[in-house]
Amino acid sequence: MRDQPLAPAFGWDLACPHSPTHHSWYFPPHPKNLPRGSLEQRPRKVSLCICTVSAFYWLLAPNRIKLGLMPESLVRSNDYRQLVADLSAIILRGQQQAMSAVNEIRLKTYWEMGQKISEAQAKIDPAASETFISQLSVDLKVDKSLLYRIVQFYGTWPNGVPSVDGAVLSWTHHVELLSLKDNAEREFYLTTASKEGWGRNALRKAVQKDYYKTIRLQPSAEQTGTLKRDPNPLYVYKAVVEDVVDGDTLLVRIDLGFSVWVSQRIRFRGINTAELVKGGVPVGTAPERGEQAKAFVQEKLTDIPFIVVKTYKTDMYGRFVADVFYHPTISKKEEVATKGIFLNQELLSAGLADLML
Repeated sequence: MRDQPLAPAFGWDLACPHSPTHHSWYFPPHPKNLPRGSLEQRPRKVSLCICTVSAFYWLLAPNRIKLGLMPESLVRSNDYRQLVADLSAIILRGQQQAMSAVNEIRLKTYWEMGQKISEAQAKIDPAASETFISQLSVDLKVDKSLLYRIVQFYGTWPNGVPSVDGAVLSWTHHVELLSLKDNAEREFYLTTASKEGWGRNALRKAVQKDYYKTIRLQPSAEQTGTLKRDPNPLYVYKAVVEDVVDGDTLLVRIDLGFSVWVSQRIRFRGINTAELVKGGVPVGTAPERGEQAKAFVQEKLTDIPFIVVKTYKTDMYGRFVADVFYHPTISKKEEVATKGIFLNQELLSAGLADLML
């Protein structure tokens, strides 16, 4: 028998053209047929690994076909890239349609459950209602709080699962809506969230910011004694609030573009709130009104990632005079400038500022 080092123990010859010696290896019998502890047993794992590496090298050698790899020219072609983009869009659309279908089935299921439970509750003593729900929770293996929400869901919309122009909100949206007691407010958020495509978090933020009341307080264009929104898109900037100095003054970092930011004090255009302090001493005829105005602005801008300011000029103190806009859900600067809440006017409508033209 020829002495072949590192020979794997499989029991047949393998011609390996990329072996350093380019010869046929002899594979001795399986080690289990050899005496325990013999030297022939010990290198089996090492030899097997070497044989495996050699076999893969032989398959993937430059003069062999590269299995599973496409020609580089095809991968980089516009047709192939368009194919990938089209297929990705089809997959995404299918996933969204599947999620929408599952959501509609879930809502319909909960609504039907709420109808059945409500009908059953109407036949029992109201004092036993809580015990009744608890027993259902055990027998159905459904959380008791979910059963209460299901009943509330049916009671809120007894005519069926609500939709707006064919759009149906998710169950998590409805959980947020069920916390609202006012029917008009609930319908407002249902309609707005459906039309604007708000996610659950956007809806929650709008509710927390009392967006419904803010929109109701916004004056119409025909009303007198109000500020008008300037449609000119010039001098409109995105900014981050660093501090609320008082009811009509902010310290902000303004994005000038090209990664350039500047810190600047801005003064709300067209309004005047009561002064808070001057020289460390409370001043003005209604300092408490000034505190209310400052607290109002702080509350409105809390958790707002950015504001939009439209600047006009600087005042005698070097502050830019500006209109200030914000929105709890819109993330584009241009849309906030045209659709956002006009904070200057909000202070006027709340009676916390005086018109100053």
